[in-house]
Amino acid sequence: MGMNICVVRSNLSELPEWDSMRYAVDRQFVDWTEGLSRIEHPTRDELFRPADIDQWRAALPPTRDFPERFETLLDLLERNPDAWIYISW
Repeated sequence: MGMNICVVRSNLSELPEWDSMRYAVDRQFVDWTEGLSRIEHPTRDELFRPADIDQWRAALPPTRDFPERFETLLDLLERNPDAWIYISW
Protein backbone atom coordinates (compact mmCIF):
# COMPACT_ATOMS: atom_id res chain seq x y z
CA MET A 1 0.00 0.00 0.00
CA GLY A 2 1.33 3.44 -0.89
CA MET A 3 1.19 6.57 1.17
CA ASN A 4 1.69 10.26 0.61
CA ILE A 5 2.80 12.90 3.05
CA CYS A 6 0.73 16.00 2.35
CA VAL A 7 1.25 19.42 3.89
CA VAL A 8 -1.97 21.37 4.12
CA ARG A 9 -3.42 24.45 5.75
CA SER A 10 -6.33 24.22 8.19
CA ASN A 11 -8.73 24.60 5.25
CA LEU A 12 -7.08 21.52 3.65
CA SER A 13 -5.52 23.46 0.77
CA GLU A 14 -2.09 22.05 -0.04
CA LEU A 15 1.02 24.16 0.31
CA PRO A 16 2.50 24.45 -3.19
CA GLU A 17 6.05 24.45 -1.81
CA TRP A 18 5.72 20.80 -0.77
CA ASP A 19 6.03 17.89 -3.19
CA SER A 20 3.26 15.54 -2.08
CA MET A 21 4.07 12.94 -4.69
CA ARG A 22 4.65 9.45 -3.35
CA TYR A 23 8.25 8.68 -2.38
CA ALA A 24 9.27 5.26 -1.09
CA VAL A 25 11.12 6.92 1.78
CA ASP A 26 7.85 8.44 3.04
CA ARG A 27 6.86 5.07 4.52
CA GLN A 28 9.78 5.47 6.93
CA PHE A 29 8.23 8.72 8.14
CA VAL A 30 5.60 6.90 10.20
CA ASP A 31 8.27 4.84 12.01
CA TRP A 32 10.59 7.81 12.40
CA THR A 33 7.93 10.04 14.00
CA GLU A 34 6.37 7.40 16.25
CA GLY A 35 6.63 8.55 19.83
CA LEU A 36 7.72 12.10 18.97
CA SER A 37 5.72 14.94 20.49
CA ARG A 38 3.07 16.27 18.15
CA ILE A 39 0.23 18.72 18.13
CA GLU A 40 -3.12 17.46 16.89
CA HIS A 41 -5.23 19.94 14.93
CA PRO A 42 -8.02 21.28 17.19
CA THR A 43 -10.87 20.42 14.80
CA ARG A 44 -9.44 17.96 12.25
CA ASP A 45 -8.24 14.70 13.82
CA GLU A 46 -6.29 13.65 10.73
CA LEU A 47 -3.95 16.67 10.85
CA PHE A 48 -0.88 17.01 13.05
CA ARG A 49 2.42 18.84 13.29
CA PRO A 50 5.55 18.61 15.45
CA ALA A 51 5.22 20.01 18.95
CA ASP A 52 9.01 20.45 18.98
CA ILE A 53 10.67 20.91 15.59
CA ASP A 54 14.15 20.55 17.11
CA GLN A 55 13.18 17.19 18.62
CA TRP A 56 12.02 15.98 15.20
CA ARG A 57 15.23 17.23 13.56
CA ALA A 58 17.33 15.42 16.15
CA ALA A 59 15.37 12.22 15.45
CA LEU A 60 16.10 12.27 11.71
CA PRO A 61 17.83 9.03 10.73
CA PRO A 62 21.46 9.87 9.93
CA THR A 63 21.41 7.87 6.70
CA ARG A 64 18.31 7.85 4.55
CA ASP A 65 17.24 8.09 0.94
CA PHE A 66 16.34 11.62 -0.18
CA PRO A 67 17.95 13.20 2.93
CA GLU A 68 16.70 16.68 2.03
CA ARG A 69 13.04 15.60 1.94
CA PHE A 70 12.41 15.54 5.68
CA GLU A 71 14.60 18.60 6.28
CA THR A 72 12.44 20.47 3.76
CA LEU A 73 9.30 19.24 5.49
CA LEU A 74 10.46 20.49 8.89
CA ASP A 75 11.63 23.83 7.47
CA LEU A 76 8.24 24.30 5.83
CA LEU A 77 6.37 23.50 9.04
CA GLU A 78 8.62 25.82 11.02
CA ARG A 79 7.98 28.75 8.64
CA ASN A 80 4.22 28.13 8.41
CA PRO A 81 2.42 27.83 11.76
CA ASP A 82 -0.82 26.99 9.92
CA ALA A 83 0.80 24.10 8.03
CA TRP A 84 -0.24 20.61 9.05
CA ILE A 85 0.77 17.11 8.02
CA TYR A 86 -1.83 14.84 6.52
CA ILE A 87 -0.96 11.23 5.72
CA SER A 88 -2.87 9.85 2.76
CA TRP A 89 -2.95 6.03 2.62
